Amino acid sequence: SIKSNFLVLDKFIQSKFKVAFGNRIMGQLHKFVPVYVACGGTEVEGLDFMFANKILRKFENLNLAFLQEELNQLTAQIKKIFGKNEFELSLEYIKELKRQ
Repeated sequence: SIKSNFLVLDKFIQSKFKVAFGNRIMGQLHKFVPVYVACGGTEVEGLDFMFANKILRKFENLNLAFLQEELNQLTAQIKKIFGKNEFELSLEYIKELKRQ
């Protein structure tokens, strides 16, 4: 399922970046995604929006110069889990992080 795929992504980020989603963000996900879908979006788009705006924003506090390979691995992991035409917001945000 999409949510179990999201948990795989959570574990990947915890192991590579030492950043956890946390219970508050997971709670927000459970409330936000159904509303996003009700407004005409897809579940994956809702997860992408939350991931880009809640999780990847935390990466700005990391030393990104030393995490370029991990960011490449994250991009590959997202494409592997969700497909290369999904999670567009997050993939674009990761590109921006790599430029910093």
